Amino acid sequence: MICRAGLMFLVCFMMFAIDWSEAQSKTCVFRNKGKKFDIQEGEVTSIKKDKVKVCENGKLVQKDKSEVPTPYKIGCNGCMWYGRVICEGNVIKDLHSWWFLSKCAGGKMSAYGRSWLEVSGDKRFQKS
Repeated sequence: MICRAGLMFLVCFMMFAIDWSEAQSKTCVFRNKGKKFDIQEGEVTSIKKDKVKVCENGKLVQKDKSEVPTPYKIGCNGCMWYGRVICEGNVIKDLHSWWFLSKCAGGKMSAYGRSWLEVSGDKRFQKS
């Protein structure tokens, strides 16, 4: 009885290990702002004029836009900002609108205002 239970355990463990290794090979590692993210198969990490960088078979490869189906699924639950992927929760300081900060949340970029203390302390601020 002990041998049968041990054999069943070994078979189940091997099946789990095979499934786990197949699942691991389908992800890519994407680095954004010094952090590593696991990107799933088919997720996009960069969009250029005519090329898209997409996770395929565990590697990030560049493809023509026509080869990747739209709408693009953005990796790390992020947002697109001037052709770059910004991961969920990252804050962007846009130099053209320095009194606002842009934050990626829920797959969309949203602006939120800085406090008066931050704006008045900024060297670009000029009192009238």
